[in-house]
Amino acid sequence: MTLREEFVERVLAKSSPELSGQMRAVEKSYRIAKWVQQWIADNHLPVHTLSQAVQAVAKFKQAIGAEVHITQDDDQITLNIDACPIAALSRANPRLCLLTCHVLGSTAALTGQPIWVSMEQTWALDDQPCRLVVTTHPPTGPVTIPYVASTDYPPVSAAFWERTEELPTLPLSTELSSLLTDGPKSLPDLLAALESYLNAPIWLEEYNNGPIWGKAPHETHIALSHPVYWRNQLVGRLFIQPETAHSQDIVRWLPVLARLTAMSWAETQILPVSWDEGQQLLKILLSPAYDKKDELLERWNQFCHLSSLCPAQVVVCYHPDVKARDRDMTMLRLQQHTRMHASHSLILVGWFQDVLVGLMPKALSESVLHPWTEIIRQSLPMPLGIGVSQNVSHLEDFSYAFHEALQSARFAFEHEIDKPLSISSMPGIRLLPYYQKLPEFKAYCVKLLQPLEQEDHLHHTDLLTTLKTYITSQMSIKKASARLYIHPGTLKYRLKQIEELTGWNIHDPLSLWEILTGLMVTGQISWETLPSLDLVPVKDLHYQLPFYTFRW
Repeated sequence: MTLREEFVERVLAKSSPELSGQMRAVEKSYRIAKWVQQWIADNHLPVHTLSQAVQAVAKFKQAIGAEVHITQDDDQITLNIDACPIAALSRANPRLCLLTCHVLGSTAALTGQPIWVSMEQTWALDDQPCRLVVTTHPPTGPVTIPYVASTDYPPVSAAFWERTEELPTLPLSTELSSLLTDGPKSLPDLLAALESYLNAPIWLEEYNNGPIWGKAPHETHIALSHPVYWRNQLVGRLFIQPETAHSQDIVRWLPVLARLTAMSWAETQILPVSWDEGQQLLKILLSPAYDKKDELLERWNQFCHLSSLCPAQVVVCYHPDVKARDRDMTMLRLQQHTRMHASHSLILVGWFQDVLVGLMPKALSESVLHPWTEIIRQSLPMPLGIGVSQNVSHLEDFSYAFHEALQSARFAFEHEIDKPLSISSMPGIRLLPYYQKLPEFKAYCVKLLQPLEQEDHLHHTDLLTTLKTYITSQMSIKKASARLYIHPGTLKYRLKQIEELTGWNIHDPLSLWEILTGLMVTGQISWETLPSLDLVPVKDLHYQLPFYTFRW
């Protein structure tokens, strides 16, 4: 028997029937905590300090197949459980959430100091990764349990029992327990297993005409149903068609089966994240040098499948003078809309570097995105410059895509382009956001032009102006000399001077590339002065990005 199998066997072991339901949960947690501490001792794991005790419990959780990580602040240590081997069992019996709390608290109490464990969130109660905070002083969390070395059965807060009583529970038979502990199941596999176990058709219908999971019968008979929620957002309804019209067991089990179905459904979806989580995730994705970025994204990916964001586009709304009041009102309205009209697609919108940014998965429908468009249009000053990046295929590319969309948005605002613009369709220009991110590169471009600026300053010539005019006149002697009001021969003489001072051959492709780049990076010429540049906004925007189909 593996350690995981022995752990599950102990979790499913029957407690004394003479005890109340609450006391049975406490007594089972106590027995398993003692067993875990014996495992820790057998493996020679130190528990002399609070940090060592939490590390020891984390090692045990990893040994039974959990995915955990530890974070530590000044006066508290947090055990984060991203994946739990008994998550499904806990949804069927939420009192099992007490188990890890007791294991952690009683083990930490072996250090000889009073310990408090705060149950911040759990998979079973909150549809969120378990987060247990361990401190040596009383925290302010609603579900907090104190542990001291001499206490075998610490008092459990009333808040915990109140929360668990709000949720339905299910008697765990051997067959059902096996079904829930054999590892994660896809939603179709779970529904098929439940159908076999219940001997009744069972299926899930997602709301808003979403897909149907499972096999709905063709015959029209009476069916029982229950809403399915994930993170307080409606997923759909679970239907069961029992053989008899009044199956009391199925009526009693239906709410629990709906919770189990929600977890299995969530494992294959782009999970909705809370508003505050979305703001944090947006900053992580868009910041190229975010602390421990790869590690954080890997943890996020474990419970909301970030890879499903791609392909996506980054959209930036730019206005140089957005007042704090308008910013706050925009975010408040977007947040209120999110709460009232929950979507299961991961939409990330927020302020980053003083501009409004959206990460828009290509699969989003216009019916979901149109209200967001209206809120932004009504809340921010007009006109707005709207920039759009190329499609992003990998999570690590979002930071570069943001700079591309930001440059596009600034250009669109400065030149009063009232449609979303993407410089990714402009050869040469699309390199500028990356060049401008490098201070050394810009300084070198300034150095390239210094010989012309020095000559103009010393001898009152107009060599730099001549070069800019020639380049922006499609390198036409006739057009450039007319714009400069000089003879064509004079222009040719100046161009020869420029070549002698800089070492360029103006008609050589490599020299021309360097001239154009230097002039644009240093701001000597602007994008619209290039006659070959066709400033066309994003094509087919209504299809590609309905979120930003603004009506002016």
